[in-house]
Order: sequence, then structure tokens, then C-alpha cells
Amino acid sequence: MKEIQVLNRAAYDYLVETNLKSWSRAFFQEGKMCDTVENGLSESFNNVIRDARKKPIITMLKEIRLYVMGRLYNLKMKGCSWPDYKPFPSITLLLDKLKIVQRNLAESYVVDLDKKTCTCSVWQLNGYGCVNSVATISYRNRDVATYVDPMLYAAFYKNTYKYQIHGMNGSNMWPITEFIPPLPPLKRRMPGRLKVERSRVQRTNKLKIKKRKIIDKGKDGEGSCGPTRVDEGSNGLTTVVERRSGPTPVDNERSGTNRVDEEGVDQKLVVKGKNLRGS
Repeated sequence: MKEIQVLNRAAYDYLVETNLKSWSRAFFQEGKMCDTVENGLSESFNNVIRDARKKPIITMLKEIRLYVMGRLYNLKMKGCSWPDYKPFPSITLLLDKLKIVQRNLAESYVVDLDKKTCTCSVWQLNGYGCVNSVATISYRNRDVATYVDPMLYAAFYKNTYKYQIHGMNGSNMWPITEFIPPLPPLKRRMPGRLKVERSRVQRTNKLKIKKRKIIDKGKDGEGSCGPTRVDEGSNGLTTVVERRSGPTPVDNERSGTNRVDEEGVDQKLVVKGKNLRGS
């Protein structure tokens, strides 16, 4: 903490205001057989029930119950073959790692094998030992597993998962009551514009670009071969919107412009005459 205070005073003040027992190992309570504080368990559980939380309450509770039932059963079957009065496999792996760790010879700590304590306080926190205790026990030619706290034995593991959640009948076998059955919530209209569902043909037709042909007002729209719609704009030009299967050779000669849209239909813009309302 003194080093943090020198590097960043604001960070030091923030850490001091926080409960030291929740993040600093130096203030952890001994005898809990846990040297870390994390919320990985709750985050993993929330990730599992993420999809179930979106469903109605009865369906949600049913899926959570089935998940917990399966997990309890799997963990119970996992420890059936373990010896009762020996550390479970994960603790054994940690002890094997401590046996090959090089101890810092520049530091010295007092280890009491009878009280199962070490002045580095790691043994009191985790319950299975530290590098100093393992070195001391190995120097005395004793079994390191015998100095592990009984809370980390397989017998305690089996006792944790001996309980189970019993099955439940389906809703068709529930007793009938005199109460009013719950009704689904009323359908609300969400804010915003309603989404219009269009068929594939409608979406395809919408992508087609209609050909526009500008002609002098009063002429008959030479070269058109389909249904037309005449619109008079504010700029004095009359726009004839029509649809054709393709341009004619005459149109190609007059305009010199030929395009092919996304659907493969030739589109053409023909400009003739002048502004009718212009000077």
C-alpha cells in the first residue's frame, strides 16, 4: 500500500475507502479455507440461465430447476470414487505444484506443524499449505496430504452434494384451485413506426428503377410502349413515367444513354424540347 501511495495518491485513497476485507488478502479471515475472493461462480450461473430468464416465470423456474438437478447429480457422481479421508484431486494437484516450486532462500518463516500455521499466513488461509510448509513436511519425510485441513477431504465434498432436488409433476397434474388463473399480459404497441412485411416479389419489384422520359408538353410521348403516368413538376417540365421491357433502337440513337439495372431491364432517359415555362 505504501508503494501504491507513492505512485498514485488517488488510487490509494480509493482503495482505502473500500472495505479491505473484500479485496486485500492481508485482511482475509483465517480458517475459511479460501485465499481468493471472486464472483466467477455467480457470473457463470447468470450466463447459464441467460436464455431461461427471457421466458415466462413458470417456464423459467422449470428450466433452472432442471439445470440445478442435473448439476448436483453430476457433481455427486464425480466424487463417488474418491477416498473419503484424502484430499480431493484438485488439492492433490496443488500440492504437487508446491513440491517443485523453488523457495526464496533470502526470506525465512516459522512453520508450526502441530498447529498447522506459517508466519506467511498462506497456510491458514487456503488450508492445504504453502511452499514453506511443504518444504518443512518433506524435510521431515512425512506425507503432505496428512496436513491438509479436513474440510478439503473428499468426505466433506460428498457431504456437500448429498442433497438433491426432487422431481415435480407437470402442470396437467397440478391440483385445481378456486383462484382465478393467471392471464398473459396485455399486448402493448411498441413506440415507433410499424414494420411492414413485404413478400419477396414485392421487394424485387421495389428495387426496379422506373424509366423517366421528359417530353414537350402536348406531344404524345413517342417511343413509349407501356402504361404511362404523366406528372407535371414545379419546374415546368412534364415527366412521363413508364415501364418498358427494353429500349428501342430509335431511343438508343436519340439519347445515346443506355443503362442496365439490377434486374437486367434496360432503362433509358430521353430529354426532348425545352422548359415549357421558361423564357
